[in-house]
Amino acid sequence: MLKVKFSKIESIGNDYLYIDDLRQDLKGRELSGLAMEMCDRQRGVGADGLILFKIIGPGHYSVRIFNPDGSETGMCGNGIRGAVAFAYNVGYTKRKVVRVDTKSVTSISEILKAGGDGKPYTIRTDLGSPDLKKKSLPMKGEGETHIGKPVMIGGRKIELSALSIGNPHAVLFVDDFDFDWRQLGHEIQESGYFPEGVNVSFALVKNRGRLALKVLERGAGATLACASGAAAAVTSGAMLDLISHQAVVELPGGELAVDWKDSDDHIHITGQSRPVCRGEFFST
Repeated sequence: MLKVKFSKIESIGNDYLYIDDLRQDLKGRELSGLAMEMCDRQRGVGADGLILFKIIGPGHYSVRIFNPDGSETGMCGNGIRGAVAFAYNVGYTKRKVVRVDTKSVTSISEILKAGGDGKPYTIRTDLGSPDLKKKSLPMKGEGETHIGKPVMIGGRKIELSALSIGNPHAVLFVDDFDFDWRQLGHEIQESGYFPEGVNVSFALVKNRGRLALKVLERGAGATLACASGAAAAVTSGAMLDLISHQAVVELPGGELAVDWKDSDDHIHITGQSRPVCRGEFFST
């Protein structure tokens, strides 16, 4: 039996288990299986994902991110903010500006308000520039980009926007949520357009500075929050002239402020991350 020390941090309801590479020897351990075991909400700790945290240097960290189904993903905006909160909370740094590398992006985060055990941190993260190229997702079909264009799903025409925020996203703008958006999300994920999977977001514009969002994540299903999904929704909405480059995104778990800057094309996400608990998991 392996005893795994972990910290749980939730970022507006998107909860992750953080394992410290410095304090936990996982050599030879199959991480996908461990993620499935620990993220199980009935037989494990329960979480939207597992994150392996590693120190690279002063104020510089890397993370590997695993979904509850064991798949590894290249980026997670909420997971990055949680990693920043983790590093500060355990005393690895007192720097307010730090770097976190993931499989697909390098991000710079700033702690705007420090928290503590059970107390939320407010963190702003620069996620870099959106990638509109279909081959980056990848997405099948003609053309180099797909913003506000139709696809055929289940015999009907659906308009969506596809882009990468370090991970693949499909965004649909809707008039309401009075439909089975989870089912439609699964249909889009299984349609064949996205051979490596896709996160599907449904966005409801309230005004040019605010929208509501529901997300079906690749490898995790419906979650309370998805920061990269919020970034994708604001980016595509601004390109379609539905909303401003600066907007507040309402998710089931809370709000995120998104700022897609004209000056450098970078997307900044601001939101809270709260250390929930620390513990030890008995892995079989």
